[in-house]
Amino acid sequence: MRMNVILLITLSFAGTAIANCYDPAAPGVNWSGCDKSSLNLENSDLSGAILTKVNFSDSNLSGARLIDAELSYSLLDHTRFNNARLNRARFVAVEGKATSFMGADLTGARFSRAKLQQADFSKASMHATGFYESSLLETNFKNADLSKSNFERANLALSVLNFADLSFSNMKNAQMEGVNLSNALLFKAELDESNLRDANFTAAKLEKASLRDAQLDNTVFKDADLSDAIWVEYRRCRSGSVGLCR
Repeated sequence: MRMNVILLITLSFAGTAIANCYDPAAPGVNWSGCDKSSLNLENSDLSGAILTKVNFSDSNLSGARLIDAELSYSLLDHTRFNNARLNRARFVAVEGKATSFMGADLTGARFSRAKLQQADFSKASMHATGFYESSLLETNFKNADLSKSNFERANLALSVLNFADLSFSNMKNAQMEGVNLSNALLFKAELDESNLRDANFTAAKLEKASLRDAQLDNTVFKDADLSDAIWVEYRRCRSGSVGLCR
């Protein structure tokens, strides 16, 4: 009986992944809680890696493969993920300033409750990416593919989303004061109850978008396509409405 108990304990520990901060970069590596700041990890393969609570400040992961990697609760100050493969990666509750994801593939990634200020997601592929309750102040999403993404209850104040594809995106209850959405594609986007004060929708495509109960003080819709959009007071704009909901 005693031997069985010892064997069971031994097998239990054998099946537990233990972080080793000195392990080289490799798929599935466990660096949980490690300090990986100021490193050059460019083009590394970290697919499926466990990278929770890692300090990646000032590190370069440009061109790296981090498919299905777990980076939740990590510190990403000035970290570079430019052109990285981050499909389905998890960034839950990460924090960072001036983090760069320029041109990265973030399809299906999760940034729930992340705190990123002045981040750069320009030209990134972010189809079906989740930003639920994230703080994304002054962030650059210019020319990004954000179709079917979730920004519900996110704070995007003073961010840049011009020329971004936000088709079918969920932006309900989002804080979007002073956001630049000029020339953005917002086909069937949901903006219900969002704060859109001082936002700029110049030449944006809002066909069949929903703006029920949104706050529109000083919001600019010059040359914006509002065809069949559902307006603040629940009325539907006429087909062909441009600049004004008619």
